[in-house]
Amino acid sequence: MSAIEDMIDDATNMDLSKLSPDEILAWYDAYKISALKPIEKPIPIVTIQGKEICTPGNITAISGKAKSAKSAIANILLSGAIAIPNTWDGHEEIIIKPNPELKAVIHIDTEQSPWHSYRNFKNALLKRAELDQEPDHYYSYTIHGMNFSEYQPFITNIFRALNEKHGGIFLVVIDGGADFVSDTNDKCESEAKVSFFRRLSVNYHTAIIMICHLNPGEGNTKMQGHFGTTLERKAESILRITKKGDISYLEPDEFRSAGKSDFTPMPFRYDQAKEYHVFIDQDSGMTASGPESLEKTASFIFTEERKSGEAVALIMQVMNVKKRKGTDILKEMEAAEIITARDAGRFVFYSLKIADDTPF
Repeated sequence: MSAIEDMIDDATNMDLSKLSPDEILAWYDAYKISALKPIEKPIPIVTIQGKEICTPGNITAISGKAKSAKSAIANILLSGAIAIPNTWDGHEEIIIKPNPELKAVIHIDTEQSPWHSYRNFKNALLKRAELDQEPDHYYSYTIHGMNFSEYQPFITNIFRALNEKHGGIFLVVIDGGADFVSDTNDKCESEAKVSFFRRLSVNYHTAIIMICHLNPGEGNTKMQGHFGTTLERKAESILRITKKGDISYLEPDEFRSAGKSDFTPMPFRYDQAKEYHVFIDQDSGMTASGPESLEKTASFIFTEERKSGEAVALIMQVMNVKKRKGTDILKEMEAAEIITARDAGRFVFYSLKIADDTPF
């Protein structure tokens, strides 16, 4: 337990009004800001596009609608935190601070069943980090079947044990933050729970990433209930995940150290071959025209042979066009010999044209 935690617990259980002014001030000296007590700027745990996303002593929120791939971003950050340098399949603009002391990295999932958590753990985390098994300092827990009353004691005990065992806690991801309150619309309970997590981040000098759903309803941009409102106020930064078709976008919502205009949305999608989400070309989800754009779009879509209907549907999603235009673009790609067609009777299959490098 930290000195601050000891102080708070002691102060909570005694009547400070019986002390002298100097004695009372001494209780709270750890909170005092003074030129005589310089505070070093913390080194960020995560930066994206050069912007500080997670620093020790703070909470970062990741929000989005259900099934928008919020957990995919959390898995990318977790895998980067445990990967051997230069082996991580991430993104050049996402920088994870090295952890040479091997402080604990913690993942807590309140939403998924053990099997789903294990599948994501194997595919989205270990495969991305090019690891066969987790390192000794990585801990992932699924508390989906635990009684609600056990949630907070579990968190308290795990933090205390792993901090002592590994000499500190490097990074924490909590997937399902709102599940720690019985009623997200209860203002007092919500504020108390967010304060609990903030206190953990300060006491253990760690960064906590918390995933939270948006309120239901089309166009809603607020996180769940009073819990989400409080989290939005207290978070160091908020990352929003949006989705259009099968492409998700990592976008900024709020930063303490930067503005939204300083951040370019980053598109990503699920890769069937790799079995996890990957970042894609920034131009992939935008309308394109001309031979060069058609070629780029085709290389993005035809990563494998596709039926004509599937190909048109993907063109519609990627280029933001209607079905008739999507069909025309498919024909343009074939006419330009960017793709080739294979007639299989009932269906026509399309694939990228393989260049003929045979010397004359």
